[in-house]
Amino acid sequence: MFTSAFMHHNMYGFIPYAEKMLREGLSFNEAIEQIIENIKEKPEWYASVVKQAEERGISVEDNPRSNAEYVYYSFLGAKQKLNETQP
Repeated sequence: MFTSAFMHHNMYGFIPYAEKMLREGLSFNEAIEQIIENIKEKPEWYASVVKQAEERGISVEDNPRSNAEYVYYSFLGAKQKLNETQP
């Protein structure tokens, strides 16, 4: 997982994809499912999620969802901060 401070550096090309999802008005569950699909489609990202699960002793099947939720909420938080700073 990444902290929001580093999201722009290495998010496996996800930021434009997340922005598109929010513009399309997907529900939370639809957005999470699309993020999970994106994680699984990107070998480097999926490998890091698998490694993280193994290091933490958690289910490899559940960890993509945890990461997807983290990305979703991190992106929303960054978007809200951006909106608050715009006139």
